[in-house]
Amino acid sequence: MKKLRIAVLGAGGREAALAWKLGMSPYCLSLERWLDASSSFEEIATFVEKKGIDLLLIGPEAPLVGGIVDFFHQRGLSKDLYVLAPSKAAAQLEGSKKWAKDFMRRHQIPTPEGKDFSRDSYAEGLRFLEAQSSPYVLKASGLAQGKGVLLTESLEEAKQILHDMLFAQKFGTAGEEVLIESFLGGRELSCFLFVAGSSYTMLPWAADYKRLKEQNRGDNTGGMGAVSPVPWVTKRLKTRIQERIIDPTLRGLSQEKIPYHGFLFIGLMCSGEDPYVLEYNVRLGDPETQCILPRIQTDLVPFLWKTYKEGLPEEPLKLNNQSCLTLSMVSGGYPRKYEVGKKILGLDQIPKGVELFPAGMRKHGNEWLSAGGRVLNLSALGKDLAQAQKKVYEAAQKIRWENLYYRRDIGDDLLADEV
Repeated sequence: MKKLRIAVLGAGGREAALAWKLGMSPYCLSLERWLDASSSFEEIATFVEKKGIDLLLIGPEAPLVGGIVDFFHQRGLSKDLYVLAPSKAAAQLEGSKKWAKDFMRRHQIPTPEGKDFSRDSYAEGLRFLEAQSSPYVLKASGLAQGKGVLLTESLEEAKQILHDMLFAQKFGTAGEEVLIESFLGGRELSCFLFVAGSSYTMLPWAADYKRLKEQNRGDNTGGMGAVSPVPWVTKRLKTRIQERIIDPTLRGLSQEKIPYHGFLFIGLMCSGEDPYVLEYNVRLGDPETQCILPRIQTDLVPFLWKTYKEGLPEEPLKLNNQSCLTLSMVSGGYPRKYEVGKKILGLDQIPKGVELFPAGMRKHGNEWLSAGGRVLNLSALGKDLAQAQKKVYEAAQKIRWENLYYRRDIGDDLLADEV
């Protein structure tokens, strides 16, 4: 096959990992980054045309939900360009938790019970909360950058959260509708697929750490770390996920005449070996991408291009048998108020075998400065989880900036599960 000009849209750690993985392929002629995902579709299209891009990967969710794929089709660029992403109709799976919950109900896909409320039904929402038992789960229906899920043991705090989301615009327009959901205990699991119509291939399983503090306490964040593979995932559980969730999801999209092409994330809660869908994302996760891509040995460039030209290859992705751990290093105060512009030291001391994926960094002269909440990710492979964890945390000790913060327990809960 020909060598491809590839572009990745987005500036986070996920996009840095995608560029790293695709850029090492001998079939990559050039790799471009378009960092500002909030740019107009017209600006992005002009960039793609000017650079003669063959393959475009879109990292963040907002352009997908906004309909960038449809825009490219309408402009006629899709004839010469493979945009690896789903349409606006398919992106409703992530863009509206209400739509996704209704979709799951229509197709009998296991998910926690829940009900949606708006400003007009605020009083009904308060009564609904009073009828629930603690802990209380409230979710912004729209896009909230992974931070729109709030969990509290207090009924009064739950009522205040509902008020703040609906009337104080705690999450802006993302919170114009709020899903109040029954709490379901268990263990969370990240399931990733690459979907081409009715066919799909599995990507590595991962476990994500959303809460800010150790032992899964504190605010929900965009993700404080991730691990792959997940040692407690049994063959029986995988079969149940396929039969009860993956197959009916893709069948439901087909029945509703919503073609799907691209990556699909399914966030699961596993209560014993019974899986339930917490959410869908219509792209790869962050920071899970940073720990699943190092485990994939298949060259993704010809794999993706062959899918575009001929259909999804029958052979599954080849994975190494190692473990990978990813750690997010963040600005103090994240995910709430934090400062940027802090000088980052020690980047030249990161040992070989540990990958650094920039997430919120910018170059100023010869210095690197913090420029976001999640500043960088460190990822390492190991013969087992313990070795991968050791590599990452030893590297993390080399890096310094004012008010640096990271969790010290990523992977601890899984070490006992390893055999």
